[in-house]
Amino acid sequence: MSGTFARREQRLDRAHGRTQRSWSHWLLNLLQSLLLWGLTLALLLLSSACEPFGRTGTGPAIEQTGSAPKRATVSPTPTPTPVPRPVEQYGFQKGIVYPGWSRSAYGLSDRRWQESLQEIRRSTAAEWLEMPVLFSQSTPDAVDISVDQAAPSVASFVAGVRKAHEVGFKVFLAPLLTVRQPGGWAALVMPAPESQQRWFDHYWQALRPYVEAAEANGVEQIALATEMEWLQSNAPSALWRQLIERVRSIYTGNLTYDINWSTMDQPPAWLRDPRLTFIGVSEYISLSDAPVRLDAQTMIELWREQIKTRLDQLAEQLNRRIVITEIGYRNSADALYQVWSPTSTAPADPQEQADAYNAALTNVMSDEHIAGIFFWGWDRVARFSIRGQKASEVLHQWYSGSHTGPAGS
Repeated sequence: MSGTFARREQRLDRAHGRTQRSWSHWLLNLLQSLLLWGLTLALLLLSSACEPFGRTGTGPAIEQTGSAPKRATVSPTPTPTPVPRPVEQYGFQKGIVYPGWSRSAYGLSDRRWQESLQEIRRSTAAEWLEMPVLFSQSTPDAVDISVDQAAPSVASFVAGVRKAHEVGFKVFLAPLLTVRQPGGWAALVMPAPESQQRWFDHYWQALRPYVEAAEANGVEQIALATEMEWLQSNAPSALWRQLIERVRSIYTGNLTYDINWSTMDQPPAWLRDPRLTFIGVSEYISLSDAPVRLDAQTMIELWREQIKTRLDQLAEQLNRRIVITEIGYRNSADALYQVWSPTSTAPADPQEQADAYNAALTNVMSDEHIAGIFFWGWDRVARFSIRGQKASEVLHQWYSGSHTGPAGS
């Protein structure tokens, strides 16, 4: 602005010399001079009222004087911006689970799996495919986590991801953990306090190649871990946040942690970590305390009262939307009794299974707290399988938007 001001002064000087030949010209230039000085004074007053452009420090400003520095009046320091969590993408996740249990699972040689994907799309209208990968350790307190022999190799997993994308699915990688003992389950993993850092280190070493493959091949969603009931509440939160940081150092898509339904009412504090996109829930809540059939309307009402309410409360408590990362119902007359069990002595009942699917979808598809649902599963899951069953028709109706029944049906 100083250069412009100097150029203006030069022009004014020349004009003033010429006014000596004419009183009218002199008066005109005097008025111009006064106008320019007034504008300049106004600009100087305005700029002195503003903070210098470009200062970004959060501490108080200091005015330099000839003596001691004088502290200037400043606005309060702004609250630091929290770490942004990934943007929720893709809309409601209309999902199905189709697991494979071998080193070649999902790969080109797994013809049954590869050739079933088009059938799944046609039969269910599902848009998301959950692909579990199994890890294991020898005992509940061991730290020898490794890729299980029933898990796909990284190469087979990548081949499956590419086929799923080719067919039109979005992919969800779900790591599962088992203990290589009868009844082994991730909930039983209990490393001693002095071993917990090593446990997390070894878990990450086993998981990392799949995370890298997921990022390189555009997998849309990953679970950090699944159903680790004891460890999620008893290991230090710092170890869980370290694991989140390790995954996030590589992976940029949606990230969940999948809790079991039995721990929904007491979620650990670290689940509020902003780097988690959603909270996943394995939902196997029984709606009957006896091995009996339930009618379709009763299922809907019980689902709303005993499951939907708890899911909504969890979402509000954690300020995060829920993805039902695993839910399933048997093809049996007692489908709502001990729903986590893949076996039953009750006779097959495809209608009861289909009604159970309808009860779940009736409650979740319009629930703003729920971001998606994945049904266990298409095939290779004992009596939970829906391939060729009425439940697949129910899925198609809801997932395609063609369901026309009245609300609550």
